[in-house]
Amino acid sequence: MRTRQEMQIEARRIETLGRQTSGDRRPGSTTDLALTTADVSPRVLFSFPESSVRINSASEFEGPLTHRMLRRIEQAENDPEGEYRLVEEEFVSSSDGQLVRHYEPVALVSSDDPLEVLSAGYQRLDEDQLRERIEPVLDRMEANTFPEPVTKADIAEVARLVSHLELPPAAKLRMKVDAVAFLEGTMEAGDFVARTVARQECYRPVERITVSERISEAVEIS
Repeated sequence: MRTRQEMQIEARRIETLGRQTSGDRRPGSTTDLALTTADVSPRVLFSFPESSVRINSASEFEGPLTHRMLRRIEQAENDPEGEYRLVEEEFVSSSDGQLVRHYEPVALVSSDDPLEVLSAGYQRLDEDQLRERIEPVLDRMEANTFPEPVTKADIAEVARLVSHLELPPAAKLRMKVDAVAFLEGTMEAGDFVARTVARQECYRPVERITVSERISEAVEIS
C-alpha cells in the first residue's frame, strides 16, 4: 500500500517535470513566438498502472465484460497556470477479448495542485480493485440470496473484502454502517466503494499543529 508521504514525493516530481519548460512557454517569452499548433498538445507527466475490472453486467454479450482503464496526468505545454489534469480512457471488451466499446479520453479532475490530481488517480485505481472484489456480493444481491434483515455474517463478509485497504479504526466502523446500507439496497455499490476507498489513511490530509513558545525576561529594580 502507498503512503501519503510517497504520494507527496511523487507529486513533487510531477511538479518539477511540469515546470521544466513552463518558464520558456509563458506568453511574451521569446520562445512563445515560435509556438505552433503542435505545442498546444498536452504533455504526459505521469502514467498510472493499467487497471482492468471484470463485471458480470447484463448485456447482449455472453459472459462478463472487462473494463480496461488507462489513466494519466497531463499538462498543456503552453499553459501558464500550470494546471494538471487527470485523464481517463476506457476500453470495454467481451469475454472472448472482442472490443465492444471505447470511451474517448476525458479529464476527470483538474487542479493546480499535483498531489490532488495524483490522489484522485490512485483513488480510482483502488475503487476499480474494490469494485471487482465485491462483484460476488452484487451477484448474490441480484439473486436475492441475502436474508433479511442483514446478519453479522453478511457484514463480516463485506469487511473481509475490504480488509486489503488501510482503514483507521473509526473508518472501519463507518464502513460497516455503509455495508449495512449497501446490503439493504439503500446505497449504490459505486457510492459504497468510493466512500470506503476515500477513508484510507493515505488520502486523509495530515493536520499539522505548530506550537510556538515566547520566552520573555523582566528585570525588576527595587
